[in-house]
Amino acid sequence: MKCFVIMPYAEQFGDVYATIKRAVGSIEEVEVECLRLDEMKAAGRITDDLLRELNAAAVCVADLTGNNPNVMWEVGYAMALDKPVIFISQEGSTRPFDIKDMRINEYERDSLESTLEKRLTESFRATLSQITQERTDVLRPMPGASALSMAVTGSMNANRSKCHRRLETLLEPYLGRDVAWYCGSYGDVDQVAVEFLTERNEKVVVVGYDSFDISKPMLTLVEENKLPFVDAGSEQLPKGIRGPTDRDVLFLTKADAVVLLWNGHSQGTLELIDWYRTQHKDHVVGFVG
Repeated sequence: MKCFVIMPYAEQFGDVYATIKRAVGSIEEVEVECLRLDEMKAAGRITDDLLRELNAAAVCVADLTGNNPNVMWEVGYAMALDKPVIFISQEGSTRPFDIKDMRINEYERDSLESTLEKRLTESFRATLSQITQERTDVLRPMPGASALSMAVTGSMNANRSKCHRRLETLLEPYLGRDVAWYCGSYGDVDQVAVEFLTERNEKVVVVGYDSFDISKPMLTLVEENKLPFVDAGSEQLPKGIRGPTDRDVLFLTKADAVVLLWNGHSQGTLELIDWYRTQHKDHVVGFVG
């Protein structure tokens, strides 16, 4: 699972970040990848990287020390996504009025091990227990094969009205034909696709990169419609095929065709389109920018 750390990138926070990584890394229940934005070096737009990592994170840790504007923006976006955010702050720091009621773990700058590391480990373990229970209740193995199956996914951020119109055009010929629909579990395209298909009583399977990869709104859709949620990382996949993720390999090998809605600038979706093309997979691209 991913833990995204939101904090100032100033040099004086280096040991604080190292303490956060030790605290999160000590969790034995699950392997956690802890990262922050400045560690990402690949070419591309910084904003795209930020939004992608915030969407992909199961938990966020945010250091509010100094009320850094970038930190506050990232915190606001994470909270809008309904991400669990564990707040920390140096003792004596002021807090913005709109998050004063949030539980904040205060730490002493010169006593990180005793005032931050242990408390953060406990907070992370309690948060992990909560989100694990939510997802365990809906996790299912991959259903048996259907005569025809199609996968639908795309950009995390997209115009939802355009997504709906594209889906009407692209999927209409296949509705009511006992198709098994494999949909992604996070972001605008995935959510609109699941809503569109369940409203038409189609057979929908929601597939995540892992057992933590499902948004709160999608979790609600899964529960309300009694849909199976599948962890692609736990599925038996053919050996010898290396894809961007296990979910992409699952779509490649189990779906007869893949429908991808692209917002015109998402680098991750563009790379996925190119990968399916190189694999000679039947796929359709709809633009929703």
